[in-house]
Amino acid sequence: MAAAEKARRSMVLDVRAPCDRVLDYIASRSPVEYAAGAAKVLNYSEKKGSYIVYYASTGKGEYRVEISVSPRVDGVAYTFKGAVEGSITIAGLPRGGGCRLYIEAQASGPLIAEYGGEALGRIVNRIVVSTVSKFPAVLMARAPVGRLGDVFIELLELVNMASGGSSRVAVGGTVRSLAINVLEGKIISATGFGEEEAEEKASKLSEMLRTVMGVIESLGWGGVERVVISTRDHVVVASTTGGIATVAILEKKGEE
Repeated sequence: MAAAEKARRSMVLDVRAPCDRVLDYIASRSPVEYAAGAAKVLNYSEKKGSYIVYYASTGKGEYRVEISVSPRVDGVAYTFKGAVEGSITIAGLPRGGGCRLYIEAQASGPLIAEYGGEALGRIVNRIVVSTVSKFPAVLMARAPVGRLGDVFIELLELVNMASGGSSRVAVGGTVRSLAINVLEGKIISATGFGEEEAEEKASKLSEMLRTVMGVIESLGWGGVERVVISTRDHVVVASTTGGIATVAILEKKGEE
């Protein structure tokens, strides 16, 4: 039997801070914070040298994933075993007074088969969200390995374009994200929201997206892949694939 095809995600950020500070910050975060982006976490525990995370499955009870963390000379690596088989490596290359951050991820397994490559993408997104919430950063243009349809990349590009293409992406505002089942109005994962708030937002956003998708399709313009909304205080970007939407909300904040 042929091995399952791996999902792949790749990203490069130029972070305006020394590599030791950036990598120390990333390594100081619990890998469960990042891994929780893949799907709804039912429970987790820590044992010597690794973390055990249990994810919800739509029809198979739960998925068990073991995450090991390995420090590297130039960064950190996360290894996944169980319902997810793969790895994420983060490496920093000093550039002047800043750090060019390379993130490479690949994984396969039952959880990836159920939730798609976007489950892996949401883990990468959490690493990026956490990093740019701490340090100014700019997304680097790069031909990625595999499909990079993650909403956060779209968001970074839009914000960077709107600010002239060269200013810092994280302008002091906060970035929050949701992954939701649009058809059922249910939350899959959330970053930056409490449980009740996330469920309320998921329900309302699902209703909005269903309406927008229905109108666009009725006009004969094809299916909706992403929706971008700019308000006075926020930028909202929703990317939809197979009834699953990943929504990123950037709180605007003017330059100081």
